[in-house]
Amino acid sequence: MLKVLAGELEPDAGTVTRAPAGTTVLRLAQEPDIRPGESLTGHLARRTGVAAAQEALDASLSALSRFDAGADDAYDAALQRRLGLGGADLPERMARVTVSGTGALAPCPAPAQLATAP
Repeated sequence: MLKVLAGELEPDAGTVTRAPAGTTVLRLAQEPDIRPGESLTGHLARRTGVAAAQEALDASLSALSRFDAGADDAYDAALQRRLGLGGADLPERMARVTVSGTGALAPCPAPAQLATAP
């Protein structure tokens, strides 16, 4: 079912409706597909789609600076996509689960700490 919700698998019957329509559902596999030389933070940015969204935002910003036709709409779409994926605060959220400066996972906090985390 998680693969269906994430769009990795078509349902046998019925439909999947996301509300709002731009909602992203991501399934992170228990066996991560970390690429050679890729840090944990780089892996998370890639797997959440934030890295690709940032690349699209950077490309649309370049198009804006060249005054390309339609660049303003492309920039708006890229910005909304990045924000919708949580790209604005991804570094802060990753810092909460990684050991500072290492990119390694931090020890999991106790359930009580998770409930009160900001």
